[in-house]
Amino acid sequence: MPGQLAWFFIKETKWLDLTSVKLLYVMRTTTLYGRYAVKLIFVFCLPIFIACHQHPENQRVEKKDSVPVPLVIIKPPSTFSDTLVIDKPAVVFYNPDSIQLGKMKMVFPPNVYETEVHQNYYLMFTARKVLNEFWPRLTILETIRNRYLLFIRTDKSRTCIDLNSKGDWSGIIMFDTLKEPELADMMNVGTSLGFYFKR
Repeated sequence: MPGQLAWFFIKETKWLDLTSVKLLYVMRTTTLYGRYAVKLIFVFCLPIFIACHQHPENQRVEKKDSVPVPLVIIKPPSTFSDTLVIDKPAVVFYNPDSIQLGKMKMVFPPNVYETEVHQNYYLMFTARKVLNEFWPRLTILETIRNRYLLFIRTDKSRTCIDLNSKGDWSGIIMFDTLKEPELADMMNVGTSLGFYFKR
């Protein structure tokens, strides 16, 4: 009788594997171990049976392809409206003023703010070192309180740059009196200076 129950259970659920067939054979051949064999099947095989019959299509979970949205760092507008006039070969370092830094500190998470401040400090420090060592003839200008940079070339043509339109917190603008001012790549400032001033 126990062997017949086990055979019915296995046959109806269409769950056969080598282990269950061997156990079923043992149950049918020996009546002494029949009761124990049924217990073995239920104790050892039932958890496997239950685990294997939990189909993922029955438990439909909607997976959304969520792409992390990058944090866009936008510099708040300058509180000053002064203009810095540049009429000689120079490199202009621009940074946010203290009010802009305060606004950024309130808007961004502390780790993002500290990372940006540290990165800008390091890049500016490295750029000054490269300029002093390899480009001593260039004038280094720094601005925190100027919103506009007015570049005057030797042919008296002018270019005005609004620093509010620059998305970076800080940056370096290279200027030769013969050509348009250009934003330097702060990560590779030595190469940027070489390409711009040797052309």
